[in-house]
Amino acid sequence: MTDSVTPRTAPAAEYPCQLRRYHAPEVVRTQHHHSRPQYLQLRIYGAVRHRADMWLCPNDHDAIHAWLAWLLGEARRPAPEPGWLVKAEAQRTYDWYQQALIETG
Repeated sequence: MTDSVTPRTAPAAEYPCQLRRYHAPEVVRTQHHHSRPQYLQLRIYGAVRHRADMWLCPNDHDAIHAWLAWLLGEARRPAPEPGWLVKAEAQRTYDWYQQALIETG
């Protein structure tokens, strides 16, 4: 499932969370995540250039976006704070966004 018609969610048994192996409770469905979020791509390029590229459990997916919103100064700091894997993934996205802003002037 990597083409333009990839569904937003899929069975976790087929597409497990790519951020962490262990989940409690066990994940039933995962979500296809854009490591370069569509809304940030639209801000930078005016179009979506990069497809979803990671399968994440719903909790990690939401936590990444919550931490990213805080990094961008668009939301309050999440409480409770997400773990280091989530923070690292959000930081990678934030770093890409800052670099893309510089590159596109």
